[in-house]
Amino acid sequence: MDDEQNSDVSSEGDVPKASAGQAELKPCGVLAGLSIGIGAIVGGGVFATMGPAVVSSQGGAPLAYALGVVLAVLTAFGYIRMTLLYPMRGGTVGFFTIAFGTGYVSSCLNLLLVVCYACIASLFAGVFGAYLASLLHFRGNELNLATQVFACLGIVAVAYLNLSKASAIPRLSLRLNAIKLTVMGVFMVAAFLAPTWDSHNFALENWGTPWSVVSGGLMIFISYEGFELIASSKRPFANPKRTVPIAYMGTLAVAFLFYVLMAVATVGNADLSLASEQSAYLISAVAERFMGTGGAILLCVGAIVSALSALSTDVFSVSEMPGLMAEQKEMPNRFAPTSPRARMWGIVFVCTMLLVFVNVLTVAELTAASSMGFLFVYLIVNLVSLKITPRSKQAWILSGSAAGGCLLAIVLLFVHLATSSRAHIVITVALCMLALPFVWQSLYFAFRWLRHRG
Repeated sequence: MDDEQNSDVSSEGDVPKASAGQAELKPCGVLAGLSIGIGAIVGGGVFATMGPAVVSSQGGAPLAYALGVVLAVLTAFGYIRMTLLYPMRGGTVGFFTIAFGTGYVSSCLNLLLVVCYACIASLFAGVFGAYLASLLHFRGNELNLATQVFACLGIVAVAYLNLSKASAIPRLSLRLNAIKLTVMGVFMVAAFLAPTWDSHNFALENWGTPWSVVSGGLMIFISYEGFELIASSKRPFANPKRTVPIAYMGTLAVAFLFYVLMAVATVGNADLSLASEQSAYLISAVAERFMGTGGAILLCVGAIVSALSALSTDVFSVSEMPGLMAEQKEMPNRFAPTSPRARMWGIVFVCTMLLVFVNVLTVAELTAASSMGFLFVYLIVNLVSLKITPRSKQAWILSGSAAGGCLLAIVLLFVHLATSSRAHIVITVALCMLALPFVWQSLYFAFRWLRHRG
């Protein structure tokens, strides 16, 4: 076992060690580490997941968010070990390369990451479309069509922005983040002081069934995705044995508190009988009950800004991943940074997936599909953490439990989706999303082999 462990841990593929230039960068402290994780999690996700959480769990929505954080916390322990042992290696992508080297397996897993991040970005595009359609008073069947149209326009606009003014994306995101946090802060304060507050909404008789609360927690698991970006920091961590655990766990603690407070504020003022009808724009509908039309407009604007910020940032970062893969010969050369149109091809590749997702699935279905995708990613990550870090008893318990929990969650979420009204569409898309990277890379590697032989 020890010999195997030493072999596994030292097998780092072609991942380069941190360069001297990187080592001279100003180290990240606790606050910088927390800002990476919290900035990635808190924001647009709440507008996407609140509707499905309340529809499924009713008054038990706060518990659904509490359940959702459990697997994230267990998975974070694996990320902590890997981040401490392999700092500045590119995060999840680097960990896959360390575990499997450069080749078919790591390329499939890296492309799976791209697809899953694209699914999340399409979820933000759906939120953008849904709240913009709500702001313009589309309802019923017209709401669904308007949501798709506005989501597509949002994707095209963000693609153009990334192609023409990519350098402005980080600054734009910072300004939009300030706006969204202000809006959500106003909503929570006003909600807890509102005359429409009804504590009876939290009575057990107004909860969904135990199964619906659990399935609701699984559907909105994607709310906690983003903490893993701490491992992608290009700066070293100061006093890493202290800073890294605080950054990961502090991020999830803040996110947990934020989501539960937002769920309490929403459920406490909601008309639960209308939750299903208002699912796509639930937070603004609830705001209208105690803040009037102005409140609904404010929350719609907050959701639109939040979704646009998240969508812009995701497209900006995810569209670079095919280029990094091309450098490892895992994607065609046209995506390589040395190619004159590499940026364009990366954005086209990612945005094409976004357009497919938003035109096939609803916002609630995108939430479930995104959660399933990242449950699968985190399942692999937990197994990888056992492969490339020392296998202590604590590691086996924590990462083993996380891997088993992710696998169980995937099965349960699959069962839940199988009972939905559009089960055949949702399950087909989810399975295609998981299978696409392996099919794509099989064809790509076969093409490379045939061209090499010729």
